[in-house]
Amino acid sequence: MSDSVEIQTAKKEYKLRSATGTYIAALGKGRISNTITMDEEKMTIQTKPEKKSTIPVLYYEDITDVRVTKKITGYYIFYMAVALLCCFAAPYAIVLVPVFAWLGMNRIITISLRSGNQAVLYSGSKKDAEEFVAAVKNAAKLPEK
Repeated sequence: MSDSVEIQTAKKEYKLRSATGTYIAALGKGRISNTITMDEEKMTIQTKPEKKSTIPVLYYEDITDVRVTKKITGYYIFYMAVALLCCFAAPYAIVLVPVFAWLGMNRIITISLRSGNQAVLYSGSKKDAEEFVAAVKNAAKLPEK
C-alpha cells in the first residue's frame, strides 16, 4: 500500500472576448472568443473562429513577457467619423463619439515566448484583461512592472 499523496491544483479558466469588428466578417459580428484553461505547468487556448488561433498551448517556463495594448476597432472608428460628420446637422451627436470609442476598445494581450513567437489574445473588457495578465505573470513568475 502506497502512502503517496497526490495533490491536484484546480484548473483556472478565463473567457476573453474581443470587441465587435475585430476582423471583417461577412456574417456575424467579427468577434474573437478565447477560452484559456490554466493548470500548473501550461495554459491551453481555444479560439473561435479557429482560423484566428495563434498558439494553442503555452508553457509558463517559455513565457518571457506579457504586454497589453489598446486599439479601437475599424468599425467603431468609422462610426466615430460618421458621428462627427453628423455634428454639423445635430450638435448633440458629439455624445456618440465617446460611446463608440468605449464600445470599440480592444485590449490586445501579447504573450512573448523564448522562441520569438507571440500569442495574441483580445479582450473587450479591461477587468478581464487585467485579471488574466496578472494570473499569467504570477504563473510564469514574471516581475511586475
